[in-house]
Amino acid sequence: MRYSAFTFLILWLVAPCSCQGQTLTRDTLVAIEISPEAASPEKVAAKDLSHYLHKLYPNTYFEVVHTKSRKADHVIYLGCVESLPQLGEHIGNKELTKPESYVVTTTRIDGRKVGIIFGSDPAGAMYGAYSLLEKLGCGFYLSYDTFPSGQRDNFSFDGWELSNAPLVQDRIVFNWHNFLSGCSTWNLSDWKHWIIQAQKMGYNGVMVHAYGNNPMVKFSFNGVEKPVGYLSTTQKGRDWSTQHVNDVRRLWGGFVFDGPVFGSEAAMVLDTDRADAAMRLMHNVFAHAEERNMDVYFAVDVDTASANPQAVIETLPREARFPITVEQMRWMNQQGGRMWLVNPDTLEGYRYYKAQVKAILNAYPQIDCLVVWFRHGNTPWMVMKAIEMPESWQKEYRDELEKTPEAAKLWRAHNFFALGKVARAFERALKEAGRDNIQIAIGSWRFDFLPGCDRFLPRHVKFIPLDWEVLNDRSRLRNSESRQVIREVGAHRPVMPVVWAHHDDGNYVGRPYIPYSDFHSRLVDSQACGFGIIHWTTRPLDLYFKSLSRQVWQTTRNQPLRVTCNEMAERSFGISTGEKMGEYLYRWVTEAPKIGRDTSDWFIDRKLADTADIVPSYEQRIELIDSVERRLMDTAGRERLDYFKGLERFITDVHRTEEAFRRSQDLYKAGDLAEARRVMVSCRPEAVIERYARFSSLSGISRGEQGLVVSMNLRWLTHYVRHRQVLGTEPVRYNFAPTSHDQLAQSMGTFTFHFGPKRQVWECFGKKETSAPTFVVPDDINITRGDEVPAAYEEICRNGIESDKPITITLQPIMAKGGRGPVNPARLPAGKYRLELLMLEPKSTGPGQRLFNVTPRAHRAATIETDQIDIFKHTGQANRILVRRYPITLEEPGRIDVILEPVKGKALLCGAVLEPVGNDYSAEGNSTKNDNKDDDVFSRQKIISIMNKVNHYQFTHPWKESDRNWIRATYYTGVMAFYNATKDAKLLEQALSWAQKHKWQPGNERSGSNILTCGQTYLQIYFLKKDPAMITPLIEWVNSGKPNTPSGRQVWYLEAGRRYADSLYVGPPTLAMLSRATGDKKYLKYMHAMYWDVADLLFDKEHRLFYRDKRFIDAKSKNGKKVFWSRGNGWVIAGVPRILEYLPEDDPYYTKYVNLLRTMARSIARVQGKDGLWRTNLGDADEYPGPETSGTAFFAYAITWGINNGILEKDEYLPVAKKAWAGLVKSVHPNGKLGWVQPVGDRPRLVQSHMTHEYAAGAFLLAGSEILKLQE
Repeated sequence: MRYSAFTFLILWLVAPCSCQGQTLTRDTLVAIEISPEAASPEKVAAKDLSHYLHKLYPNTYFEVVHTKSRKADHVIYLGCVESLPQLGEHIGNKELTKPESYVVTTTRIDGRKVGIIFGSDPAGAMYGAYSLLEKLGCGFYLSYDTFPSGQRDNFSFDGWELSNAPLVQDRIVFNWHNFLSGCSTWNLSDWKHWIIQAQKMGYNGVMVHAYGNNPMVKFSFNGVEKPVGYLSTTQKGRDWSTQHVNDVRRLWGGFVFDGPVFGSEAAMVLDTDRADAAMRLMHNVFAHAEERNMDVYFAVDVDTASANPQAVIETLPREARFPITVEQMRWMNQQGGRMWLVNPDTLEGYRYYKAQVKAILNAYPQIDCLVVWFRHGNTPWMVMKAIEMPESWQKEYRDELEKTPEAAKLWRAHNFFALGKVARAFERALKEAGRDNIQIAIGSWRFDFLPGCDRFLPRHVKFIPLDWEVLNDRSRLRNSESRQVIREVGAHRPVMPVVWAHHDDGNYVGRPYIPYSDFHSRLVDSQACGFGIIHWTTRPLDLYFKSLSRQVWQTTRNQPLRVTCNEMAERSFGISTGEKMGEYLYRWVTEAPKIGRDTSDWFIDRKLADTADIVPSYEQRIELIDSVERRLMDTAGRERLDYFKGLERFITDVHRTEEAFRRSQDLYKAGDLAEARRVMVSCRPEAVIERYARFSSLSGISRGEQGLVVSMNLRWLTHYVRHRQVLGTEPVRYNFAPTSHDQLAQSMGTFTFHFGPKRQVWECFGKKETSAPTFVVPDDINITRGDEVPAAYEEICRNGIESDKPITITLQPIMAKGGRGPVNPARLPAGKYRLELLMLEPKSTGPGQRLFNVTPRAHRAATIETDQIDIFKHTGQANRILVRRYPITLEEPGRIDVILEPVKGKALLCGAVLEPVGNDYSAEGNSTKNDNKDDDVFSRQKIISIMNKVNHYQFTHPWKESDRNWIRATYYTGVMAFYNATKDAKLLEQALSWAQKHKWQPGNERSGSNILTCGQTYLQIYFLKKDPAMITPLIEWVNSGKPNTPSGRQVWYLEAGRRYADSLYVGPPTLAMLSRATGDKKYLKYMHAMYWDVADLLFDKEHRLFYRDKRFIDAKSKNGKKVFWSRGNGWVIAGVPRILEYLPEDDPYYTKYVNLLRTMARSIARVQGKDGLWRTNLGDADEYPGPETSGTAFFAYAITWGINNGILEKDEYLPVAKKAWAGLVKSVHPNGKLGWVQPVGDRPRLVQSHMTHEYAAGAFLLAGSEILKLQE
């Protein structure tokens, strides 16, 4: 009976009430009542509402009930027109005429306030609950939820007034089984999360596509089972260039994996169980969608070779099938020649299609829409010629054309006539199965199939076109003219265009596509029934999904992207960040680069934009991130902030790495091998991948991101390894072992790799690659080796090949054969090599049982003498590693062959390593051998030694002109930093003696800012000794009211009437220290006013560097470029750490100084010289091309301080700091004099090696002190 809901409304009136005009108190119980007859979505919504409300109000308890509970203090009714119709009396004049619409409101019944969430249907009630939660501050996105920061003590009904309705019928999220970074590696929990998050954002359906080889679709016919492939993993399945690897934990970034194989749990089964496991998984996925009232679209492939299994089709009688001729499409696993298709108009042919539908329904009874999916190119049904159709079809087709002669001009008209037969057969089978409630649809890439299909398919069949041409910036939704083809068909049948959040053919990683503006209006103009979004990964596509969803609901119709960005920023990063991070998100999604491909052997398969073109906007976006007050954010917000910062840097690093890679390739092709090698030294994709894994782990790495870690290792890094081998800077390594292949895979991956314990990359060759059978030594057999054999060889020698016939192994750079496209084997460079052949005897019990000859032969060179091998004789036992070494010289670029000829028994080989010898580059593509000597300068002993040497020279060679001014005082800032880093008492005594000599008096200059420089050392000593006499003269001078003091006049810091960059080092830190020493914040006010007055005038916003003073703002170098004096910028950036050391973190200017450090560090790092040193003009290195060490030392100090204090990212800036320190050390003369120092000045000038000065020695000691801390 349906009396219960109304009865409950009355009964609640007599319950105790604590919420009449006031909020509820601690330990309040709120009941969320649903009807006993509530549909599943209402039950789910009530449960979710209880969960999220408790997060918002942790002191209130929320209980879902079906009957009256007198314990409850308050009640929320959740239902729909069907389950709780009486609620309709309490929603006023609000109408619920549209499906999925809802009203959220409160009302009073006999003076008691109740909450109502009322939907036009169960789905509407669910959307109402989620919409309410978002209004209360939650955020729901594709990959995460957000909750407002701060605890709400008391529950209330404030804000419970909203209503909404969707503006389009179909709102679908669409994932596609194929890539490791897509849903093929998802587990049930990942699928559920995807469904839930999509629904919480306002979507109402999920769509999944499976090619014909996918194990989630299988059927038997006439006793023959359709062959199926795999859900790809890193060791099984080869769809779409999936490469294999021995252990994903060995990969760069492999710490994100908890086992050796990456893939879905459904794929980690015996091969015989793989189809059943895949179907169980997807059955549970669809069941979860059904439980939440999400429509299930299942796209079944009918138009590939694997979807038309010839072994099954050939069981049909001849009249039920017809032959066509297809071209070979190796990447689609389609063999050329004759192929059979099935005629559904025949009795047996229809049985064939009915068997497929029956199998699909048995596996997935939850399906709401069955989509007949075909490809756009030379696949069977689309390549079929009209003359190849059965004669009855040809006549029928001609008759149809007589009715509408213009149809003959439609693209592929006869193909769609034929596909219409297939669609009708599927629909007939559904009706006969009693499932005429399942909608039939047809879908493919692009929109050019719409007219032809519209002519030959029934009007009720839904069309689902993919907006594929967005890849070429030609989306069909872009303007009214391009939408015409959709509009013409959508006027009389349902058409649901599918847009792309990202694209698997080149726009895969980074930001999504820019969400359409006025999206609902575009859909209306197209007369579309809705839309879908295709994607593979989830994060960071959230903004795209959110924007489109918001635009197709009534209250947020066509919501501008900026508004969505601001909303997402407030929820994701915190309300205080909304404006800045909203601007950031908008700029990110509209201008950041997109890169990457997941459908071929190359992760990067095309030239990227020049780094110089993307860096300026990258730096501006990073500045926005850095300007946010992190301390006001919660942990989740900070992690999301760091994620975006990491993503920005990752994309930029990929561009830089690719730029160097392609330059090296060009140099190699031009014949400049030495320069090609040098360029590759800085090319470190390994570090880029490692950083990607680290920032992707923030808030928990997604399956898609894990898949991309695999992809970048196996489809990006390996090409760099190959190129290093081409250059002769990395060994060629082959492991002979079993390899797994998938003959049904689309765009089949072919390569298998072994990553060693130190991440050395070996390519694996098995029977398919060598034609020789493989063997494996069981895990319980102990493999032994001599001390001279690397431990890593043990796992290499656990596998091998053996043959009773001669075999030839060609040693050349890896990935010489196989792959989706044609491969041109690369040559080894001419030079000397050391060849190691790795062997192990797995079976013999004594010598003489296995004998074979080994003949290494260099390409176009004399053959090396044959070596006869008896492994047992050399090792004295089985399962002990034998390594045979051969020196080989290539007189010209080429390859090396190793010929194995059995003499007795079988020839055998486990591994081969070909190592170049004699060049100046390390085997792993790192720095040159000479550069490795620099490692010594980073030991603590060496750092202290060189600092002592410089300090001793400077102390014994003092500048004679004055002993108490900014020059001497800058030197002593370095001496004190040296002391603080080492606690060497001699250094403190040195500084103390100098200060005592001058009776702690300020400097003797005219400029007020310069006068303060001595105070930095005095104050640092004071902090140690706590003697007020040490700072009293300084305080008296600052407070004296003299014109050149902070207390004397507002602008007290000029030099020759000008504001100047140097002043930002010498003066402000003293004021920050004074505030710390005295507790008086007036000194900070002096400092901030002075600092930003100077900085705002002299900072160039375009180049993010400082002019020395106003004379240089419009100045040009002799080459017509800007003039940014190196030491002038050194003064500025080095002053910032000295301020931050003493400035409270809650000071309103603290973040501004932090951001300045970050901004300058980026600009300065970009113009660092190859020798680690900077030139005197940062705007024109060619003006005075010699190095300069005073600016360099300041830069090294500030950047290393930033690393040590967590302000600058170590991964990004450590190489900069290390190069700078190494360059500085090389600039120290044997007697300790620091050379290449520009004399006192105010602009770039010529510098020579013999030049030195005290301020540079001080800067050197500052830098060294931070380098010391870095080592700690």
